[in-house]
Amino acid sequence: MKRHNFYKWLLIFFAISHISCKYYHDSEPQKKIISMNKEIVKELPLYKTGEITKTYSEILWYTNNFKLVPITEGVDSIAIRIWCNYPDNKTQIVELFKTNGQWAANFYHFNFKYYNNDSITWISRQIKSEVPKSGWDKCIDKLFSQGLLSLPNFTELPKYHLNKIGNSEVVVEFVTDEKYKLYSYPVPAQNESFVPQAKQIENILDVIEDEFSFKRFEIL
Repeated sequence: MKRHNFYKWLLIFFAISHISCKYYHDSEPQKKIISMNKEIVKELPLYKTGEITKTYSEILWYTNNFKLVPITEGVDSIAIRIWCNYPDNKTQIVELFKTNGQWAANFYHFNFKYYNNDSITWISRQIKSEVPKSGWDKCIDKLFSQGLLSLPNFTELPKYHLNKIGNSEVVVEFVTDEKYKLYSYPVPAQNESFVPQAKQIENILDVIEDEFSFKRFEIL
């Protein structure tokens, strides 16, 4: 009888473990960006010295470690990847992309820690696919009207102020089958009152929050 109860509880334990693993298991988005491998024009952010900022190499590293589809060598149509990076090893990523004539959106929430400074281990990783409340045409028009594709890098803006206390940052990647562009805005909320482009970045994030269930972890 005792042995029967032991096996009974053992089966219950494995059943619960299976459910828990299934619940926390990393899901995959319903649709993925279709990447290419070709020579395209690249517009990368530069320091005043003319060197490429470290943001580009960091994005390449995180793309690889987060197991995202690489987009620096072009995509089949258009893709936009917005990174919201926070100082406590948390990152949120918004992917907006078009394949086969249809728009799609993926939302990633990463909580991680560094392992030996050359890789990361997960604390949590969530992926969600959504459609905008107002429809794709209106949503994309709102985002593009705020300069999503044309904003400069913050290093080109003389009045931009860097906060030495925190290091939150918004990074935007925009890519087609012919061009790749990257720009970033550290602590945009602290610059929006005197730098119009920082205000535009905040407006872009506001549109995304209005159209989707996405919410920033904290003010950037």
